[in-house]
Amino acid sequence: MATRTALRRLFILLLAIHGVGSLGHAQVRHRFLAIDNHRNHLLLVDQFDPAKSWMVGIPPGSRDLESLDGGKILVSHASGAAEYALASGRRLGWAVDRYNQVNSAQRLASGNTLLGANTPAGIALYEVDREGKEVGRLLLAGLKDLRLLRRLANGNTLLTVSDPCRAVEVDPRGKVVWQAALPGKGYEAVRLANGNTLVSTGGEASVVELDPAGRTVFTAGGKRAHPGLGLDWASGFDRLANGNVLLANWLGHGKLGTGPHLAEFDAQNRLVWKWEDHQQAGTITNVLLLE
Repeated sequence: MATRTALRRLFILLLAIHGVGSLGHAQVRHRFLAIDNHRNHLLLVDQFDPAKSWMVGIPPGSRDLESLDGGKILVSHASGAAEYALASGRRLGWAVDRYNQVNSAQRLASGNTLLGANTPAGIALYEVDREGKEVGRLLLAGLKDLRLLRRLANGNTLLTVSDPCRAVEVDPRGKVVWQAALPGKGYEAVRLANGNTLVSTGGEASVVELDPAGRTVFTAGGKRAHPGLGLDWASGFDRLANGNVLLANWLGHGKLGTGPHLAEFDAQNRLVWKWEDHQQAGTITNVLLLE
């Protein structure tokens, strides 16, 4: 009996660490980065080679992360952003640490870095060069509650705001040139190659795909579609090459330990993989696939 109990506990632990497919096909594995903003940790989880996994401390307020050339990662934090080594998590030399309420960071094609922050007057966009010198600033007056932003190929910027909850695209002067209502508080918005926009919806616990007219053409996740899964708050996400959506299920607001940290959904909104390890992580606010 003791042996069977021990084996059962080992099996449950392996499911928690490696995830489980809900469709009965071969087990899915991933290699991914994630931000735990409850414990202020950056994690690399490698389900193909667990010995290469690591976890390091990062400054408070981290929400955004991006994989850079040269084996580096860009991570936002409340006062700016910093670069880390992908292989080890070691913090590297480039960092900006002089702003307030920064939520997002993106490395631009020019080599400069775009930072997005909330201020009393609205959302501020700061552009800094490789030496950390500010070379541009734009205030989006009247817009508030920024989480993540993305500079588009056309030079415009895509972000989510509240009052009302919507995804908006602004031009280089800050004028809103496109917007779409959201069913919940938006977190991350990404423009797809087909012109549609993927947006996570906070308390709806979903990622919706909106066409240019703002109509929802696809939904991944969602509390109503997956009532027993433990989805609570959709924050960051990543989209796989096959079109699947990997959602970060943020478990703040008193929901620690009540559901998976990450969940992957296919084009039919079926769960194909999840990751849940409440010993290793508290609240995952963003995820980036590496394979």
